[in-house]
Parts: sequence; structure tokens; C-alpha cells
Amino acid sequence: MPDPRWLEILKASGWQTAALAVAAGLLLWADRAGWIPALEPWMVQAAAVVMVVCGLLALASFASNAVVQIGKWGEGIANWRSLWHAIKTLNAAETAFLKGQVEKNETTAQLHPFNAGGIPGFVQQAGMYQGLQDKKIVNVTAADPQGKIQTITIEPAAWRKLKKKFKK
Repeated sequence: MPDPRWLEILKASGWQTAALAVAAGLLLWADRAGWIPALEPWMVQAAAVVMVVCGLLALASFASNAVVQIGKWGEGIANWRSLWHAIKTLNAAETAFLKGQVEKNETTAQLHPFNAGGIPGFVQQAGMYQGLQDKKIVNVTAADPQGKIQTITIEPAAWRKLKKKFKK
């Protein structure tokens, strides 16, 4: 009965299984070229099985990683398009705020009732910032437990696009 521990190879990475496949192939090539003493027939068969199984495992691993990477690229492109559309559809107040931040070269601002012109201004600006957060242009976090002070941070991807847009 074969030892079931050989199934541990399934835990190996694609590069490790590819290395095993190449090593087995080199062993078979060296045997055919006469560079090493002749292998027994069972050794040749074992090396061939190792080469095929490990080669297929490596190909499966590489294909799986390629599919994941293509998915990430597709998601990145979709996010870029969504962000570009969000920036193109900014209203006047949002544009004024973001343009001012770019001109000051500041990615972070704070909002509290004292710099917002009182409670009505605070509520109005908080709503605007929430809209920008929904568009994934800024991130709004509470700087105090009661939420009376908010920190508004422009997302890095949005910052790069806004700098290009407003530095013309």
C-alpha cells in the first residue's frame, strides 16, 4: 500500500511543483543522454509520473493565479471608471471644496461646528461630505466620540485624478 503522505505535494506552491517537474524532466534527459548511470525501468516510470503530475499541478496553479490577477485588473478598471464618472458629475459645492484642497495641497480637512458657520452649516457640509464618501472620493471619520468633529480625507486614487483635473 503506497504511503498517503505523498499527497502533501498538493499543498506545494506552483513554483515548487514546477521545480519538481523540471527536476524530474532533467533526470530523464540525463538518463537518455547517458550522463548518469542507467536508471531502472521503474525509476524512469516514477520520474515520468512525477514530471507529469507536478507539471499539471504547476500549470493549474499558474492558471488559477492568472484568473485571480485578471479579476483584480478588471475590478481596478471598473473602480477607475466609476471614480472618473463621480469626479465628472461633481456639483458646484463639491467642486469648490475639492479644488480648494488641491490648491492648498492638503488631502485632509476637519469639519466642526466652529469652522462650518454653526450647526446649520455643519449639517449641510456633513451631507456634502457624505455624498463625496458615497462616490468613494473621500473618507469621513469621526474625530471625537460624539461625532461633532469629522475628519475628511481624500482617497489617494481620487487625489491623483483631482490634481490632474484642477492643476490645468
